[in-house]
Amino acid sequence: GQKINIDFDNGIVYVNDEPIEEDYIADLTKTKLDFIGPKEVPEGCVFVMGDNRNMSTDSRKAEIDMVDSRLIIGQVKCVVFPFSSFGLVK
Repeated sequence: GQKINIDFDNGIVYVNDEPIEEDYIADLTKTKLDFIGPKEVPEGCVFVMGDNRNMSTDSRKAEIDMVDSRLIIGQVKCVVFPFSSFGLVK
């Protein structure tokens, strides 16, 4: 039910009309792909974007769009970066 929008001119991603802090991304989000927003994330889905998103394909691309959360099978075991947070996740 969250609303996603992206200001590609300024590289800012908004969730529910609030800019999100993204200190983990390589560059500001300037690559639009097929995104036309704002978009509402349906129940049971997620909107995914990578940390190197100007060089990656993700939910901004029509072929990927929202990802059904039942398809997410990974599990976080540890943090590698930033190095100050390196360690196992409990």
